[in-house]
Amino acid sequence: MGRIVHRALEREPQDRYANAETMAAELRATLLLDGIETKAQAQALRRLMVLPFRLLRPNQDTEFLAYSLPEAITVSLAGLDNLIVRSSVVASRYSPDSLDLQQIAREAEVDVVLTGALLTVGEQLRITTQLVEVPSGTLVWSHSSKATIRELLELHDDLVRRVVESILPSLTVREHQALQEDRPASPTVYQLYLQANELSRIWENLPAAIAIYERYVTLDASFAPAWAKLGRARWLWDKYNKGSVEGLRSADEAFQTALQSESQFTSGT
Repeated sequence: MGRIVHRALEREPQDRYANAETMAAELRATLLLDGIETKAQAQALRRLMVLPFRLLRPNQDTEFLAYSLPEAITVSLAGLDNLIVRSSVVASRYSPDSLDLQQIAREAEVDVVLTGALLTVGEQLRITTQLVEVPSGTLVWSHSSKATIRELLELHDDLVRRVVESILPSLTVREHQALQEDRPASPTVYQLYLQANELSRIWENLPAAIAIYERYVTLDASFAPAWAKLGRARWLWDKYNKGSVEGLRSADEAFQTALQSESQFTSGT
């Protein structure tokens, strides 16, 4: 229930529900899942933002990770009830090279941020991440790890787990399932997802992003975030380029598939 409220109150319009009917449908599904025996538990809400990662050395093969990896982590954490997660759109306003923690705390209204630095050495990616309380700058933890591009999904899961264990007292059964199941099917398709996310940030690259998203959903049709991203990319490209009924319809189809995939996951079917 908390996740629904958080999404409805997001600061950025694109992060909220598209309409009241969509929100109402998710509310009904959640109430049916919870059942009449569910007891409400008062817990302090933490407000988190995953900032873009800093590239310590330019590398064309891995530079897409500076934005797309934090964004993917943001999506995974956004489904947790007792965690308010600021969108990657908000996070992208802050340069990883010069972070003003007081400014971030004040403007983004968060109390903890995840930062990171990336360094490519040969085929290996070295990543250092820190979970920091703001505005105090208190270090919750710092972690260094090594991975190849093929191990990005494992790296993603590890960082999500570390964040959750550090700032949330406990998870519901549904939240545990969400973290385990609502994820890309394999490291290969996960890399496609990250690459498409990076391309979709620039208007001229939207057709290339759409092509990769379309390839992704043929390989992993059950991952709702990929369908949602495909719908957004199709909508933007068609609305401001062609304005065709067919193009907007194809965007809507992707959005509807994303909602169906999410609904099936939530209901366990």
